[in-house]
Amino acid sequence: MQVLNRSTLMRALAAIAGTFACVLIAGSVNAAGAPSTALLARNLIVNGGAEAGSALPQKVASIPGWSTTGHFTAVTYGYDDYPSATSPGPTDRGKHFFSGGTNDPISTASQTIDVSSLRDSIDRGGIQYVFFAWIGGWAGQQDYATVAATFYDAEKKRLGGATLGPVTVGARKGVTSLLYRQAVGHVPAGTRSILVKITATRFEGSSNDGYTDDISLILKG
Repeated sequence: MQVLNRSTLMRALAAIAGTFACVLIAGSVNAAGAPSTALLARNLIVNGGAEAGSALPQKVASIPGWSTTGHFTAVTYGYDDYPSATSPGPTDRGKHFFSGGTNDPISTASQTIDVSSLRDSIDRGGIQYVFFAWIGGWAGQQDYATVAATFYDAEKKRLGGATLGPVTVGARKGVTSLLYRQAVGHVPAGTRSILVKITATRFEGSSNDGYTDDISLILKG
C-alpha cells in the first residue's frame, strides 16, 4: 500500500471529517476505538503513484498492484514530450505517473480492495471515504482519463460509485498538466469490496495521453 505524506493525508482527512489528527508510524495509524484500523486513515490503493516497478523509457512488462488492458503503462516524468517534473501537477509527485500508452482507443488499469473486515461499521453507515487523484492530458489534444471507485456487495452486485474526471483539454487550458479531483461520501451499506479502475481514452494522435497520478482511497470510521 502507498503511504501518503503527512500534508496530503491531512488534506484528504479534513475533507471528510473537519479537523482530524492522525499519526503515521511504520505504515500504521493510531485509531483507538475504531474498527479494523488496518483499513482506516491510510491509502488503500496499491501503487497509486506508479512508483513501484519500471516506467518508460524502460520496458514495462506489468504494473505492480494493477491489472491492465491494452498498452496502459507507467511513464517517467520528463521522458520525451510527456509531462515533466515541473509540469502542473502534484507538488509531492514521485518519478512516475500512469499513461494510456500507445495505439489503443481505450486502455485500463484496475484493482479490487477487500473491505469485508469493516462490514459491521459499513452496514451501520459509519464509514466515510475520500477518493482523489491527479488527472490530465497532453497539450491541445482531447485524450483524457477517468478514475472510478465502484462499491460491490458479497455477491458482486454494484451498490454505487464515484468517478473522478475526465479533465478535459478546456479544463487544462491546452496545457500538458494534471489537475486535482476529489470525491467524498459514505461507503454504501452492504459493501464488501471496492473496484478502482483507471480508464484512459484516446481521441487523436498515436498515443493514448490520458494521464493519472497519486490516486488515493482513504476510509474513516
